[in-house]
Amino acid sequence: MKDQTVSIEEFMTGTVREYAFHDTELRRVEIVRNGVRLFFPDGIYKTDEHGKELFLTPPCEILLQIRDFDPASVWEHVSLQKRVRKKVSDLAFSAFADRVEKDAFRIYMQYCSLFSSGLLFKGEVGKIGVECEITEIESVSVRFLNESEKA
Repeated sequence: MKDQTVSIEEFMTGTVREYAFHDTELRRVEIVRNGVRLFFPDGIYKTDEHGKELFLTPPCEILLQIRDFDPASVWEHVSLQKRVRKKVSDLAFSAFADRVEKDAFRIYMQYCSLFSSGLLFKGEVGKIGVECEITEIESVSVRFLNESEKA
């Protein structure tokens, strides 16, 4: 596994065929100066050219660099909705980040949109269903962590 940074278009058309997020656990999410950083301590799935899972990668972090990102206005690019029973409501980024630290976001579905340069993850944190949409992504950096960097 080698670290890489690619445009969102390459990530969605080429790299998405290489990696899959479904059935993985996001254990930490944080805002950085130019986007959002995601931590997968158990890795993500490496896939073959047909999208079939081959194996889990080493632990990794993924940096989603967002066009014109302002950390004070994260809601402009990161939309979070929670579902509890049949009720749907917005979820603040800080509340989502806190929940993920306590009980991982278990991703069961991923979607990509070239139109919005975005990713949509559907999953659960505890017993709460969550949809996390991140838009206007310029590039994606995947970095594989060694044992001393695992969080």
